[in-house]
Amino acid sequence: MYAYFRIDPTQDWPIGTLNDLLFDLGNQCLNDIHFGDSFESLKRFGKPDNKKPFYYNVFQYFNKGLIIEIDALGIDYFGFLFENGGEPGFHPASVNMVFPPSRRLELSDACHIRSITDFLGHPEQIDKDEEEIILFYELNGMKIEFEMNLHEMLKRVNVYSTAAVGSRKTC
Repeated sequence: MYAYFRIDPTQDWPIGTLNDLLFDLGNQCLNDIHFGDSFESLKRFGKPDNKKPFYYNVFQYFNKGLIIEIDALGIDYFGFLFENGGEPGFHPASVNMVFPPSRRLELSDACHIRSITDFLGHPEQIDKDEEEIILFYELNGMKIEFEMNLHEMLKRVNVYSTAAVGSRKTC
């Protein structure tokens, strides 16, 4: 209970000015922020839009369509929202995903399932139900889920690390 009343360590962070999001699949990082990095590395994105982000371990940036989660070891999840699927206040994300040596895919709400499979190949698994299609990839120590609507357009991307925190690479 003490943590709930603790002063939010992000309260003095400046308003973020970073507009372009770049997710590097080869180096497992978002704008040079790696899995396992401390929550303090998120200061470059500015003050999160949600209240008590440190207490809830969730940092939400509405105007970027970005959700970042932490655990005791540091950052463990990046989420990108492209369609307002139950997350009020979020704007659609725009993310450039790069894969070494020089392949690039622009992720937006206009991204079709074909663009993703052309970029990453056939997924390890595909789930489809009456609401969505999910493409599952395991790539370079990460699990990546591409959630698509039934029109095969991008709704959300979830990225989790499966690699040991100590084996991070440098962007």
